[in-house]
Formats: sequence, structure tokens, C-alpha cells
Amino acid sequence: RFAGDYDWPLDHEAYLHNVWDTVKRLRNHPSLAWYGGGNELFPIADADSGNGSGGVSPPSDIEAGIKQVISDIDGTRPYVTSSVMEAGDDESFFDPEKSLGPKDGPYGILDEQLFFDRNP
Repeated sequence: RFAGDYDWPLDHEAYLHNVWDTVKRLRNHPSLAWYGGGNELFPIADADSGNGSGGVSPPSDIEAGIKQVISDIDGTRPYVTSSVMEAGDDESFFDPEKSLGPKDGPYGILDEQLFFDRNP
């Protein structure tokens, strides 16, 4: 997928250069509300996956690099690591500093109170 393992590229520096180019290209877009590092990221199961991630997704150097690029180029919008971090029924895994909500779906109309109960 990225000429690396399934989760992240082997060449983190090249990836961060791409992040730089992408943020620079999109930073003035009127519809851009926030930057997201990924969609439904999960911890990498194998801490020795070969990418130096230590079981964290994204790897800590990529996470720090993305935050630095956004701070340097566009300090006006927030950065969120992941859209949601769904870990089955274990909501204790949810970290509001890293994702927008603990669960994904359901994909249909949801009562407002139920929505906010599920996504504090």
C-alpha cells in the first residue's frame, strides 16, 4: 500500500514531505475545517512491525511530524489523529485527544440524545 508494511510507509521522511505538500496545497481552502491524520485508526497489533511504530498508529515520529507541519504552515485549524477509534465494545480505549468520537455508525438517522450519549 505505501511500499512498506500495511499500516505505514517504511520511509517516514518521504511521507512527511507529502504531508507538507498536502497541507501547503489545501491550507487556504474555504471548506477545510480541520486536519485528520487518518480514518478509524487502530493500534498496530505487532509492536515489531518493522516500521518503528512501537504499536502506535500513527507512529510517534509521523504524528509529531504532522503536528509540526500543520503548526508551521497553517496554525489556524486543529489536527485530530483519527476520525473515530472504535475498539469493539471497549469504550475505555477512546481517547478524546486523539479522535473525534468513540464509535462509528450507525449509518442512518439517529435520535439526537442517543447520538450524544454515544459520542460525548
